[in-house]
Amino acid sequence: MKRFFLVLICFALLFPLFAMTYYVSQDGTADFTTIQDAINFSSDTDYIIVHTGRYIEQVNTNGKQLVLASMYLYDPNPDYIENTIIDGSRLSCITVENDETVHINGFTLTNNELEPYTDFYTSVGGGVCIKEDSHVTISNCVIRNCTAKYGGGIGMTRGDGAVEISNVQIYHNQAFYRGGGIYVDTDFEFIFNSENLCSVFDNNAATGMDIMLFDYDDDETYPTIDINLDICSRAIEEPDQFFIATMYALAEIDIQNSYFGEIDSDIYVSPLGDDGYSGINPSEPLQTLKKALQMITVNPDNPRTIHLGTGVYSQTLNNQVFPLAVKSNVSIIGEGPEQTILDAEESASFFGILNSENINISGLSLNNSKQRGIHAVIDCVDSSDISYFNISINNLESIGFFFDRSSNILISNCILETEPSDNNSLNSFIANSCDDIVIKGFVSKNLKITNIDHNDIGVRFQECDLNISNAIFTGCEADDGAIFSFQNALNPESTKRLIMNNCLFFDNDVDTWHWTFAPVYIQDRYQTPIVTNCTFANNSGNSYFVYIIGEVELSNSIFYNPSCYGELYLKNRYENIFVNPPVTVIEDVYVNNCSFSSSQPSSTIPEQVYFTDCLYNTDPLFLGSVTDTLNIEDVNYYQLSENSPCIDAGTVDTLGLYLPEIDLAGRQRVWNDIVDMGVFEYGAPVSIQDETNLVPPTHIRHSVYPNPVNLVKGLSSFVNIEFSLPKKPIERPTLEIYNIRGQKVRDIKITQSFSQLVRSAGLSSEDKQSGEYYSQVWDCKDNNRKSVASGIYFYKVSCEGNEAIGKMMVVK
Repeated sequence: MKRFFLVLICFALLFPLFAMTYYVSQDGTADFTTIQDAINFSSDTDYIIVHTGRYIEQVNTNGKQLVLASMYLYDPNPDYIENTIIDGSRLSCITVENDETVHINGFTLTNNELEPYTDFYTSVGGGVCIKEDSHVTISNCVIRNCTAKYGGGIGMTRGDGAVEISNVQIYHNQAFYRGGGIYVDTDFEFIFNSENLCSVFDNNAATGMDIMLFDYDDDETYPTIDINLDICSRAIEEPDQFFIATMYALAEIDIQNSYFGEIDSDIYVSPLGDDGYSGINPSEPLQTLKKALQMITVNPDNPRTIHLGTGVYSQTLNNQVFPLAVKSNVSIIGEGPEQTILDAEESASFFGILNSENINISGLSLNNSKQRGIHAVIDCVDSSDISYFNISINNLESIGFFFDRSSNILISNCILETEPSDNNSLNSFIANSCDDIVIKGFVSKNLKITNIDHNDIGVRFQECDLNISNAIFTGCEADDGAIFSFQNALNPESTKRLIMNNCLFFDNDVDTWHWTFAPVYIQDRYQTPIVTNCTFANNSGNSYFVYIIGEVELSNSIFYNPSCYGELYLKNRYENIFVNPPVTVIEDVYVNNCSFSSSQPSSTIPEQVYFTDCLYNTDPLFLGSVTDTLNIEDVNYYQLSENSPCIDAGTVDTLGLYLPEIDLAGRQRVWNDIVDMGVFEYGAPVSIQDETNLVPPTHIRHSVYPNPVNLVKGLSSFVNIEFSLPKKPIERPTLEIYNIRGQKVRDIKITQSFSQLVRSAGLSSEDKQSGEYYSQVWDCKDNNRKSVASGIYFYKVSCEGNEAIGKMMVVK
């Protein structure tokens, strides 16, 4: 490759003896008035020299070997760089894509300077787009205020070419996905000139705020790129996955200077703040979340928090920029979904997490992400210890949560919904090859796909370990889609499994034609899914509503879907093509204490499906079906009325069912020594009072489970702390964790109740709920995000003069 650059130098020095030179000027005094006309007329080895001016055009070198330069080539005056501008007007300023050899010298490149971005129109390289086997040098240029999906400043992909940049300044660029300043597909050889140093700083992207190196081959032969810079946003010594990110690539880094300083403390941000303030206390908040993330120090020994104050954060209102990468060991905490609102204004996604750990995002509304070319509203790859609490995602046309090859993930009290008229929603949640996903309290509402070429709706888990409880899926529509899909088929050694309980699927209308088997599709060829106390009711479609391949234990669930073709299909005989040699598998399936509106469900091998104490052709007599005060769009419709045959009809032995302590309304799950069918327990008190409680509460009922919790490495270790109040309080409750010495180890910020989550989805109202139910999850970490030691701990719930204290044990 050095030989290539030697040839290029000779090309630049010697070809004036043989080549033609064409001049471009906007005033009509030169050969051409546009750069593109000059290129179209030129031949290989020609020079295109551009006089000063703003050229609003998208330049394509059209397969030619050229030198494209400003007058800086003859007179190295920086004014020529500043005043010779190629403005791509939302598209790539310069595209080199046909196995070309091109030298670019002495320009300012921008495609987004005259108006703020509202959408991206180019996929790769907002300033310079390089593809195929092209060979390019870029010298003495400024690339700023450019946007693209990949590589806001420079982007290269699909080829084995080579690029060298020399004395290039790349700043204030935006990638809507990867590589704010530079995106490199490392099939290219990319050289940062080590003598005429470049600077790359203050750019923005979901991953790799300044630079992203990516190798598509994933063959474990990782290429290495030497990154030599004068200025970068931070003078790091190795990829930090924030400013400089790598995926299947390596980097050797030598940076002389940092553009930003560091703040080793919590940072406060407010829509009314100012990025010139210190940000270290609530009275001097920064204005933009981007600035806070750029400045905050990564401190594994003392993780920091960015506190987002009340208000709306958007580009129009207060200069916010999205999406943003997120640093390891940093939490982003808002005041609650109704108080702290991030608005993408029908443009970008919000957060990207890559090769990072120990991140908590909570207390936010994320609204109006409507770019279908963007991967997800919150994107997480190759990361661990990630938690999302109390998040509302509204009005989207992209994936909500995405996880790939990540572990120890917690989703708690989150909602994802779109407007009923929106027909372009995608998945609320996708996860691939992930360990230890816990979802506790989740609402997916009004997701719709009307294009038969898509099968994305609801949630999809592939090769994952999943424990999901207290989830609601409603109002979803699709011509061909799945509301819930879980598949574990590829790895015969897999120990991953599905545990699902207290999940409610109602009022969904989904047909299946080409892409999907059923709205609820479960396939596990190696482990036994556990599905307990779920309700599938008043759904409609042209297929079986639930389709299960493999062994399963299905208990205490209600199926009432007269408008579906069928309610449940059990495929317990199948060909396993993922083992060598392929084999025919016949599984035992156990269906215990379930109610069906039709006859016995269908299966491929009926004699090996064991039904115990099930009800057939049965109306469960939901509360809403016997009263005119509820409709089927209300969660409370699916409570059991006093004459329901599903009361006390569940399994007597609940051991091994992974049942939570509470039902979907916060009531005691196992009541009168037996469990009811479905997601609601009839007649049970609101939550329970643990016998280890130290202070008998007057107005607060509470429980904790599992207790003790076993912190096993590699497994999720979360403690569920549930409590209920007789009515919605005026002040927010507080939740604190203490060790046995009385030292506070954790404050858990409560921004909304589970009752509020359901109300905000329009699925209930205060006058139809009995008490205010809170479900909080403690990840067994202290305020510094460090795992606590084994021992006895106490939690204290306080609200409006009342308090309750409970005891729990952590063991390792």
